[in-house]
Amino acid sequence: KNTDKYICDLAFSDKFSGFLYARNTFSDDRIRKYIDDILLMSGKPVMLLDSSGHRNFETTAIDDCSAFEKITDHLIEAHGYRKIYCITGPKGIFISEERLKGYRNSMKLHGIPVEKSYCRYGDFWKDASKALAAEIIEGKISRPEAVVCGNDVMAMELISSLTAGGIRVPEDIAVMGMDDLYEAKYLNPPLSSID
Repeated sequence: KNTDKYICDLAFSDKFSGFLYARNTFSDDRIRKYIDDILLMSGKPVMLLDSSGHRNFETTAIDDCSAFEKITDHLIEAHGYRKIYCITGPKGIFISEERLKGYRNSMKLHGIPVEKSYCRYGDFWKDASKALAAEIIEGKISRPEAVVCGNDVMAMELISSLTAGGIRVPEDIAVMGMDDLYEAKYLNPPLSSID
């Protein structure tokens, strides 16, 4: 109850003239609706980040589709890779879908068929990358030439898990990230990433 009161106090406070709201960071629809209702009642302007539309609030989104398409283009055009896997964020989240769309656009543009096993939804964290690495290492899925990851956290974990399993990066499998995290520059081997 104290948290609810605190959120309401903040929303109606004179300290805020409007809100940038990363609505998709909340996976529970009840929480999103609750926050939506509070922000709507505040009467202040609200801008949703990385969202595709809302009936009450303005939305804005970075063009992750084009950026992810460029990452995939690079792997194909500069390195000649054709068997490229993609791991993005959670299903149904705008940026996850946009990044997956960019990957698919590039593969289609280059005439490379995308098998169902090439794409998977992840978590924008470490678990999905660990699981993908385990499947590759154990031979449960065929080994890709490269993997494009929906963010640097997933890419760094994928590199760590693959190398721990005896797979060399980038010699055996190239890994690309997205978001250009500072920490990624100091990974060994270093992570190639785009912002």
